[in-house]
Amino acid sequence: MELEELLDALLALDPHVRKVGVIGEFGTTSLMKSRPGLVEVLLDKEDKLKIIFSIVVDSFRQFESESGVGHLNLTAVYYQDLYFFLFPYGGYVIGISCDPGPIEEITRRIVNFVERLRGGKTSPCHLQERRAQPLEI
Repeated sequence: MELEELLDALLALDPHVRKVGVIGEFGTTSLMKSRPGLVEVLLDKEDKLKIIFSIVVDSFRQFESESGVGHLNLTAVYYQDLYFFLFPYGGYVIGISCDPGPIEEITRRIVNFVERLRGGKTSPCHLQERRAQPLEI
């Protein structure tokens, strides 16, 4: 799946999805799409958000390079009343921001989407009934 197509599909996953993008090494976005009519809420917090994204991107790389540890499939962060989901895909890190809402349903949709991208499994040790727990910063 091409990146543009992937971002369009993620943006259409749930009405609470605000933005989707490809996150670079220092937390910057190289490609981003927004929900139509979106009102910006984090402009003054953007530098802190880049630091958070940078830490997550670095964590993905560390998990990838550690032998026997496995892969970090998906992570979620709760920051300034928004949820952020990040996952590696094809050498990139994909980010999704969401408005507050039914977080279990939003998480389930994102996890199912990521599992479909990976052919039905998020890892070789796929566990049934796993739930993502957002990290509040």
